[in-house]
Amino acid sequence: GTPPTWEIREAVNRTEGPLVVESAVPGVFCAGGDVKDLRARILDSRGNVGEGSHARAVFETEYGLVCDLAQGEACTVCCVDGICMGFGLGLALWSDFCVATERSVFAMPENRIGLFPDVGFAPYVWARCQRPHLGLFVALTGCRLTAADLILGLGAPNMTCVPESRLEALRTGIRAADCALLQEIIEEASKQPKERSVLLDNSDAIEECLQVCMEPGANPALAVAAFLEQARERGGFVAEATEDCRSGRASPSSMVATQIHFSRVRKELDTSGSLDLPKMMLWERDLALHLVAQPDFSEGVRALLVDKDGEPSWAPSSILEAGGILESMENRCIG
Repeated sequence: GTPPTWEIREAVNRTEGPLVVESAVPGVFCAGGDVKDLRARILDSRGNVGEGSHARAVFETEYGLVCDLAQGEACTVCCVDGICMGFGLGLALWSDFCVATERSVFAMPENRIGLFPDVGFAPYVWARCQRPHLGLFVALTGCRLTAADLILGLGAPNMTCVPESRLEALRTGIRAADCALLQEIIEEASKQPKERSVLLDNSDAIEECLQVCMEPGANPALAVAAFLEQARERGGFVAEATEDCRSGRASPSSMVATQIHFSRVRKELDTSGSLDLPKMMLWERDLALHLVAQPDFSEGVRALLVDKDGEPSWAPSSILEAGGILESMENRCIG
């Protein structure tokens, strides 16, 4: 996959010309952070996520990289040809340019391991995308996306699509170019995705189902429960995309946490009128540390990546029960 986070961060902070971030593994850009190792270390330390802990160092490094990408002077280009999920998608979105191919697959599936879609996904969606409600849908459901979904659906401004056959030549051209010429070089090689965006085709239906979640001050648990019920009744794509959320494959607490975080970020942007990314990444760090110390994180990683039985046992086990975490999460993490 991609180089280690600290290595990318060092390169971002020392590179003056274009910096190309790519994978050494064909067909996989980045499938996310090493959550199996993170789980094992948290279990070994009996849930320690405080100062000096491995978990804290992991999240501070990842989220620091997000800020470096967004605010640093380096011209960064992510070349994505294959699977790009979780941390990989955050890396791609916050780079100056993300060049994808039509075989690229994207997702934010963190709710299935008891976490939440982090690495600045919510700030990016609310501050930069044309249709942020689709970003909330992606975050809650963990549905898989194509380049067309990101470019035509979400309206991600730094995303482009190139034919797989042109990617290597484009990489070479980018490395030899001045930063001032990058946009022109990438635009010349890019093309509109051939396939339709399922997200865009279902945008109106998704927006209707998410109406409660988009209302300021909505109770997070009730809003998520109402969204899932609306999606089930609607049928078609929105029902299919939310099936894992209803069938127990996603952590109820994580879905509620996702709604809390997206609402908080939106409120902050609406109130301040500007994007304070370092502040929001501190929110994400505290929320992530809270969640990985809970049983759902260990259980989610176990079911999906360790034992791979696909049968997580969440605690609490329902969306409405998970609403009980709201008060403690607001006070301890984002109060």
